[in-house]
Amino acid sequence: MQIGEFARICNTKISVLRHYDKEGLLEPDYVDNFTGYRYYSKEQISVFNRITALKKASFSLSEIKEVLVLNKSNEHILSLFRIKRKELTQIMENLREAEEMILMEREKMKVTFYEKDNRLYVKSCFCDVNEQNQIRNDIERAIFESGYQRISTYVTIKDAYTNKIYLSCEVIKLSDKVVNFNEEINIGFENDETVIGKWLTVGEYAVKEDFYTDICPSNYEKRKIYFLPNGTKYWCYGWSKNKLICYFGDASFVNDYSIENYNGNKYMFVEFKSYEYL
Repeated sequence: MQIGEFARICNTKISVLRHYDKEGLLEPDYVDNFTGYRYYSKEQISVFNRITALKKASFSLSEIKEVLVLNKSNEHILSLFRIKRKELTQIMENLREAEEMILMEREKMKVTFYEKDNRLYVKSCFCDVNEQNQIRNDIERAIFESGYQRISTYVTIKDAYTNKIYLSCEVIKLSDKVVNFNEEINIGFENDETVIGKWLTVGEYAVKEDFYTDICPSNYEKRKIYFLPNGTKYWCYGWSKNKLICYFGDASFVNDYSIENYNGNKYMFVEFKSYEYL
């Protein structure tokens, strides 16, 4: 099954599976060398559930990897749980002291979600101008962990009397469920000679402005997409002028694209309906 279907069955995100693959915890059963797509087997569901159980028991990823590599039995894992429980009890006993130590350090940057004119936004507290990159990272993490998705570029607001700033952006709340999505893809063909050929993907961005402001996605896996003459289907893609047509298992949809020249190169910007969109 494709990575999206496996993620839905395991009630997780594709990004989590990619991270597990990178860490050597749960590698795909098969990777298509032609497209780079990951495929998983149903037997790997139990491996994912074991990783989840160990994470809930506060095991680190390196500890989990060791358990998986050695193929420890459930009885052995339960004994590790008992040891971990003792360790956590000691941590709880020292929690008050740890909190006092942390509060003596610089206060952690706060992120606030709020609603205005029936739209959702997130903003940081006021921070120094030279901390913008860290502020952005904190906001992105808060958005992801809270189940939101950013749908606008960042706006920087400066304080009139100090060198302090805060960042703000618009977000939407993602659903806990993934729905089947099938658009009408028999839209007829209109030629566009300027796009025929091989394209290399360079990133997936929340909004187009991120490309120009160099807010790059981390650990992005580049791949090739071919626009064949007459809109001929290639793997799971087809096209017509200004439209990229996708066929992904039980989902199919049409994505608008536009072409722009930037720094001497030609770029195609696709408003792609991703897994998060579903």
